[in-house]
Amino acid sequence: WLKVCQPLPWNSSMVLAFVDLKVAAAVCLPGAILAGQGHLVAGLGATAAITIVLCFWRAFRGWKRTSRTFRKLKQPTLGMELVNIGQGSPQPLSQLKASLGAPPLSAKDLTRKAGIKGAWKDEEGRFVFPRGVNFGSNTKLPTVPELQSSTFTCAKDPHFYTGHRDVSFVGRPAPLHELDSHLARLRAWGHTLIRLLFTWEAVEHKGIFDYDQEYLDYFRKVVERCQAFGLVVILDPHQDCWSRWTGGDGAPGWTLELCGFKLGPELHKSGGSFLHGEIDDVMAMPNMKWPENYYRLVCATMFTIFFAGDKFTPDQYPNWGAINHYPGPEEL
Repeated sequence: WLKVCQPLPWNSSMVLAFVDLKVAAAVCLPGAILAGQGHLVAGLGATAAITIVLCFWRAFRGWKRTSRTFRKLKQPTLGMELVNIGQGSPQPLSQLKASLGAPPLSAKDLTRKAGIKGAWKDEEGRFVFPRGVNFGSNTKLPTVPELQSSTFTCAKDPHFYTGHRDVSFVGRPAPLHELDSHLARLRAWGHTLIRLLFTWEAVEHKGIFDYDQEYLDYFRKVVERCQAFGLVVILDPHQDCWSRWTGGDGAPGWTLELCGFKLGPELHKSGGSFLHGEIDDVMAMPNMKWPENYYRLVCATMFTIFFAGDKFTPDQYPNWGAINHYPGPEEL
């Protein structure tokens, strides 16, 4: 029966109406009442009739919702075109750039309007469906020092705990001399949007209000090159489990010291954090172990102090109270 109805916008929830308790009550109650009065056949008939009506009602609602969506999507769309490049032998970068043509859209072309929730439209009212890509996961780790450029070797670096201020993220997600080839390839594959990651540590690893200007200059050039290739950029100030010293990435090491934690192997050995780099046999490690750091002592404490310091640690610092109200550089 399902196979016969496949062309229609039906799904299992329309057929298995009994899963919903309210629907089950509506279906079974009249039949049960009739059966209780001795009318078994009538009760079964009533149950079957109500079931059929409910299934067709759900099917009608699904069809109506689907057709309404398709009517809206019949408008011309932008950003879905695929450039027929990149197949066969590799092309020189200059030839690849010339083949791409004009950028399909830019950030200023996009507006949010009422209608389909969360939809993007261009200035002519056409729906925009960006084809996006993450760029990229390597931005969570520094390029210098080299041992810290891998999740599994970072803790093997003798300076991982003591030299956390002397790192550099310049070259993440890609060195500038390689960037154009990556971006051209992404555009050739039809992508129109970049989710560009960066971390707090990359910007402010040296210390509070001591920004890495070299990295900021590099990152600006990355954004400009993305825009030159017609790629809309969504900036993602990324974090996982607070920091690299709590099993993830994001915040600089000095934030933990500011809250009273000592950076060292003890963070892992005590169970306060779980660090991949402190595991001798990473192949024996359970899959997806890192997210549990959110519930371990160090990460949970950092989020509590930084986002709820007013309530839980209001007098942590005599000069300014809770840490989430730490002063500007002129007040330090």
